[in-house]
Amino acid sequence: MPNLTRLWLIIAGDGPTCEELVSMLNPLNLLNLRALVLDLLDTWTRPGLNIKRLYPILSRLEELEIHGVWFYGPGDLNQADELLPAWSGEPWRIKRLTVDWVHLVFLDKCLALEHLSAVYPFSALVESDWSGGLQARISRILQMSHLTTITFRTSRYGRDEYRIQGPMGPDVVWEKTTLFGLGMPVLSLSEIVDLLD
Repeated sequence: MPNLTRLWLIIAGDGPTCEELVSMLNPLNLLNLRALVLDLLDTWTRPGLNIKRLYPILSRLEELEIHGVWFYGPGDLNQADELLPAWSGEPWRIKRLTVDWVHLVFLDKCLALEHLSAVYPFSALVESDWSGGLQARISRILQMSHLTTITFRTSRYGRDEYRIQGPMGPDVVWEKTTLFGLGMPVLSLSEIVDLLD
């Protein structure tokens, strides 16, 4: 039985299917897995990941990084609220989440999240993902009381990073840094979330 704590999978071409991936990452086979990186190539020709089937694996990770389209599509995301109650009531352990496409329904399970990184601008976001306006978005992020860093990536090498400078709250100052520590304007959480429009 492999004693892996970190795993990086590049998925391209014809395989593996989601079912094969679920079998490969079976919790019984990888009891010590704590960090998973999935590179999903050719995403437009693939069906994405079945989050419901992968829940037992994802829920026990501390770090999750997914590049590419990691859900079936808008239809699947619209059912996300229906899927979540069927999952375990236990929150995910994830502390560091890096994704290209964001869906806040899944962030509701990541209450221990400390670092969130996603591609900016969020052109791939489903409209219903941000329904309810700015205050609803802020409220959702405030539920993640351990969150200290939000990173917007324009590519894998370019990024704007915001680090919290005090207790979590909509008006608390976040300091913007860069890879080289140059230029450090400050923003409130309201201003950061407003960038997601």
